[in-house]
Parts: sequence; C-alpha cells; structure tokens
Amino acid sequence: MPLQLWVDFVLVWFILFPAYAANAVPVLVGGKRPLDFGKGLGKNRILGDGKTIEGTALGIAAGFLVGALEYYVMPALQGYAAQYNVLLPQITLPLALAIAAGTMCGDILGSFFKRRMGIERGGKEPLLDRLGFIIFAMIFAYPFIQITPAMAVYMIAITYVIHRAANFVAYNAKLKTVPW
Repeated sequence: MPLQLWVDFVLVWFILFPAYAANAVPVLVGGKRPLDFGKGLGKNRILGDGKTIEGTALGIAAGFLVGALEYYVMPALQGYAAQYNVLLPQITLPLALAIAAGTMCGDILGSFFKRRMGIERGGKEPLLDRLGFIIFAMIFAYPFIQITPAMAVYMIAITYVIHRAANFVAYNAKLKTVPW
C-alpha cells in the first residue's frame, strides 16, 4: 500500500503541472477581448474583464504543451518504474488537453458564480479562487485516468498551498491586483 501511495503522489504531479500552466498563463498574457463580450446577466457581468479569449486560448495551449512534454518523458519513467514492478498509467495527449480544458472551465465557472454572488473581479472567494480549477481538471481527466481518493486529496492540498504562494508572488510582481 505505501508504494501505491507514492505512485499516486508522483502521478498527481503529472496532472498538476499542465493544470498549473493552464491556470497561470492567462495571468501572464492577459488579453483584450472578454469571453463574455462585455455582456451582463442581471445586474452583473457574465464573467468580467478578467476572463479573455486570448487568456483562455493560451492557457489551454500552455497546459496542453506541458502535458505533451510529459507524454514524451513518460516512457523513461515507465522504464524506471518497471524496475520496481510498478506500472504507471500512460499520460496521453487527449489527457493533456482534457486537463488544460478542465482547468480553464473550472476557472471560468468560478468567475461566473462569483459574479452571481455579487463578488467583483479580484474579489475573494477562497473555494472558487483556489480549488475550482483543479477540481474541474480532475473531472475532465477522469475519463482518461483513474483518480484515486488519495490522489484527489493530494491535488487539493498541494494546490491550496501552491496557489496561495503563487498568487502572493504574482501580486508582489505586480502581475495581479490582489494577493489571492
């Protein structure tokens, strides 16, 4: 059992890296064209200016590229794991795309719900801000790879800590207007 927990922990990073790339790139590149085209729903915007066509497209592309890189490194890891009679699941290109798309969908859906709750762009909502993107990355990845309960716990715990730290760094680097 301890070996399986270790394998799960290693595999978690193969899911997290594309998700983190997809989640970070939109902050770095920004964009000018909002996904909601400036439209409102009720008294609030559908998504707001923070969700752009450019950021979403480049986020998915970045997540996919990181996953594609993992796809090409995986055979070497498979060979290493085989020495210990461990079989790692195969990272595939459709899985990489699913993780990246799931990440962006989770982030966009989080913005949608924040606007419905009357929370403006940059407003704080810890669950949606820190975990929504990774939960959707897991949901989109699930048809391609079995995510165990231990893997889900690892991903949520790791993401909570890393997301908080990354946002603090991005805020201090003037890439974000709020530290969350």
